[in-house]
Amino acid sequence: MINLRKAAVFTGLCFIALAAHATQADTAEVPVDNHPMGYYAEVQTEENPMTAPIDAQGNLAPVNEDGQTVKEEIQEDTETPKVSSRVRRAIADDAETAQASLRNAPSDLVSNDTSLPRKDAVDIASWQDWMTQSDFNQLKAQGVKTVIVKLTESTTYINPAAKAQIQMAKNAGLTVAVYHFSHFSESGKTAQATVNNTARAEANFFANVAKQYGLSTSTVMINDAEYVPKDSVGTMPYWDWTVASQNFADQLKKQGFVSTRHYASKAWAVDGVGQMEPSKLGAKNMWIAQYLYGKPSASNLQNTQFGSWQYTSQMYFTNFSRRSPLDVSIDYANIFSGDLPRISVKFVNLPVKNPNPSPFKDISQSIYKNYINWNYKVGITTGYTPTTYKPDYYVTRGEMAVFLHRLAGSPAYTPPFNVYTDVNQYKNQILWLTAANISNGTAPHYNPNGNVTRGQMAAFLHRTAKAMGKAPASGTYTSPFTDISNNMFKNDINWLKTKGITTGYTPTTFRPDAPVTRGEMAAFLNRFYNTLK
Repeated sequence: MINLRKAAVFTGLCFIALAAHATQADTAEVPVDNHPMGYYAEVQTEENPMTAPIDAQGNLAPVNEDGQTVKEEIQEDTETPKVSSRVRRAIADDAETAQASLRNAPSDLVSNDTSLPRKDAVDIASWQDWMTQSDFNQLKAQGVKTVIVKLTESTTYINPAAKAQIQMAKNAGLTVAVYHFSHFSESGKTAQATVNNTARAEANFFANVAKQYGLSTSTVMINDAEYVPKDSVGTMPYWDWTVASQNFADQLKKQGFVSTRHYASKAWAVDGVGQMEPSKLGAKNMWIAQYLYGKPSASNLQNTQFGSWQYTSQMYFTNFSRRSPLDVSIDYANIFSGDLPRISVKFVNLPVKNPNPSPFKDISQSIYKNYINWNYKVGITTGYTPTTYKPDYYVTRGEMAVFLHRLAGSPAYTPPFNVYTDVNQYKNQILWLTAANISNGTAPHYNPNGNVTRGQMAAFLHRTAKAMGKAPASGTYTSPFTDISNNMFKNDINWLKTKGITTGYTPTTFRPDAPVTRGEMAAFLNRFYNTLK
């Protein structure tokens, strides 16, 4: 639970955030059902400027977490929360508060400043309904990769500008993610079970609107977790935001959306306090808002343990149709694209792991016996059971991921998130295969139990060779096979033939649509490995 000092700070500063966001779109006040991102996050880590001490010049000085005066020379290392130019305008009639707030305000930033962190993503809502197609084009031209559009709030509000904003972002070649401003309860005293049910209802609303707007189930869906019920101002709700957020993400998954991220202030992203706990939600799934005193720097990145850091609300983009600041984030783990961050794959010489003969009792009559024994020797296979290999069974897509991961030396890999709804067994190996760009499935499905065809097998091996730098990124190959002219894996099959990895089903046919057996796969893997050495 939050301590009393922070609770008092929270209460004392709520009026600043409310006034700040009231001017965000030049409107009189923020509608109760349309909060912009950061509406509450602004004050969730903020120290009360009214109680700041006087510095040597007689001005109100900023303070740190322990109430100590912050010196100017450590500006970039000192956390202060978001008090933007919107605050400056809103509290101009309160001289003492204004002076303190301005002392603690993040700098106005300009998009052409190369010393800043990357501008990977911006988030917008109806407050940015003034943006034109030219503005979105400028975002793309200035290095932005993703536009995160507010889609919904609670169970009733839909951003009226969302459809146009999504389309303009797509027109500009930008990735689109969407966020939902979560309430989960209008009281901090609601029972957890009721909160969880509301979280699922909000997830259903969010998902249904996303589908109505034509967003694919691979779209990144963001839980904006910052809402403070009115009866909880200055304290914390009794219910657990982390548990409610887990229910929210689970319900989105049931709706087919597998890529859920969580937005929260840095003050909320702390384990053990019942807010947004990284150990339970996954730190790399979290998008953290934290604003530094002074100007953030690319040489002093913060919050790298999380998936993304929203480092400013005060970015002014050049060549825009209107001078109005946007929120900007650096995306450390590629969490907004819906894709796993790409990883490199190296070829390794496989050591002998099992010097003794294989224990498989069902391979003595197989023409692939020696290949199977080699696969066992270097640890690519452990058998279908400890004493059987099942050489005539078909290879599944899940098994293929395991074989290739082991052939690469079983590199350590912990996926930051799961991009598939149907992957549980072999999850790490399948996601490793995806991150290495060897297979992408058909998101959000991988079909791990589906059989691998001989044509697909050729593609798996050819892409693995490319990932290891053992095959050119592009190239055209030929073979004598007469049954592959219309097959989508034609070039991959021809590459296998060129390298001697396959001799064909017959000298002139390959049978690309036939499932590959486990015995055949043992031979292909052995020849493939020897080709790469």
